[in-house]
Amino acid sequence: MSNLSTMKSIAQARAKFAWECAKDLGSDKFSTSVDKVPTYIKTNGLLNTMAFCYSKADYESVFLLIIEWLTGNNQGDKYPFFTLQMPIKPKEALEIRKKEKDKDKKLSEAEKQEVERKIKSLNDFRKSAMETLVGQCEDTKQHIALTTEVLALLNWLRRFAKSE
Repeated sequence: MSNLSTMKSIAQARAKFAWECAKDLGSDKFSTSVDKVPTYIKTNGLLNTMAFCYSKADYESVFLLIIEWLTGNNQGDKYPFFTLQMPIKPKEALEIRKKEKDKDKKLSEAEKQEVERKIKSLNDFRKSAMETLVGQCEDTKQHIALTTEVLALLNWLRRFAKSE
């Protein structure tokens, strides 16, 4: 496969992934978050922005989508930048966070325990993902490649999120 066709395939996979994410997560809050993150990356750098997204609930879905793309979990590990198995998808993570807020009101004891287990798994994954990303960015060329890839992904996400 030529380098040009590989680049085209990656671009097509990126666009498809962004479309699916925008359909699943499309909301005003998501659209606003996705719209701001590229500017944050250009101003503060990839790691600082990812740390910000890691720490803010409104940006958790953006953080998870970026990690999902970079790990290749979304396209059968076809174009991974690094390997890390996601315990749940970003949409499911948002649903779990909603259940976490309401767990005292509506859930049985077994459901509460399941939510707590998934939240712990999600938090462990997020921490592991951030540590892996920091490790990947120690190499300047890799840091530049990751930044470029994330900005390309966010460009598609912004387009599709605005259209939803």
